Amino acid sequence: LKSFGDYDYLYALNGQARVISADGTETPLRAGEDALQRFAIPSGTDTLHVEAIDSVLIYQVDGGELDFMASLNATLELMDPKDEEAAKRLRLVSNSQAFHRLPIEAVAEAVGRLQRMPVEAGQAIVRQGDPADAFYVIEEGEAEVWELGLYDDEPRKVNALAAGEAFGEDGLVMEGSRTATVVMTKPGTLLTMSKRDFDQLIKTRMVDWVDSGTARSLLEGGYKLLDVRYEEEHEDAYIPGSTLIPLPDLRRRYQELDPDTPYVAYCKSGKRSAVACLLLKQRSFEAVSLAGGIMEWPHEIVDNTAS
Repeated sequence: LKSFGDYDYLYALNGQARVISADGTETPLRAGEDALQRFAIPSGTDTLHVEAIDSVLIYQVDGGELDFMASLNATLELMDPKDEEAAKRLRLVSNSQAFHRLPIEAVAEAVGRLQRMPVEAGQAIVRQGDPADAFYVIEEGEAEVWELGLYDDEPRKVNALAAGEAFGEDGLVMEGSRTATVVMTKPGTLLTMSKRDFDQLIKTRMVDWVDSGTARSLLEGGYKLLDVRYEEEHEDAYIPGSTLIPLPDLRRRYQELDPDTPYVAYCKSGKRSAVACLLLKQRSFEAVSLAGGIMEWPHEIVDNTAS
């Protein structure tokens, strides 16, 4: 087993094995209430040898996620047992990627600020180009996301959303208009959050901007560049060493990135890269947004438009 985090554990769900540490120490790991079911992986461990004694099923668990779930259960126990709706919302938003990296207290606060909104099939919740004024989480129902790209003649379907998934953050982070149209395909309910609450609970906690000097230092320390502009923009000019995934494609193509690599996202001015930073952090990546974008990058740029 390799590539452990700082707070990982091994759990035996059935069978038994032995964990052999770098110094040769052997630790039994077996399923059962009276056995050692959990092994705490020492911080900084790169490789760990696990030897099966018989047929065994072992799970590697992220300690941060384990702490989050323990905090969630403790929060649920403190809530009014009669308020079943609040508990249901807390479970829903805690399992949503939109709230994945938030502290549990922010998640609990968000539950108190979300408002329920019934919706019908065929209803357009947001339209591309309209002002961005709210954030949405699907409680029940399904939706499709349609976008008219910069070089498109007709809108194209770019995503499908189900219960627990969120939308609307793009326009809020960029402080602009809606970047796509979202239409319900099945009736249900949405949980809505105002822009003010979104900024306070999510945006300020999830989006980190860095200037060009800090970004340069991060790149020297192992961060990689991610260009989230359109392909045509990248062809005109780009920062050397950057990987291109246009922002509209990032939700379905983020698996192309290395989850163990931190990223500096950039665009033209810093607005689209801020959205990319939010989306990546929601998916457990480490990412920052380059303030000012390529327009304010004082270092080397490959410019294909230069004559």
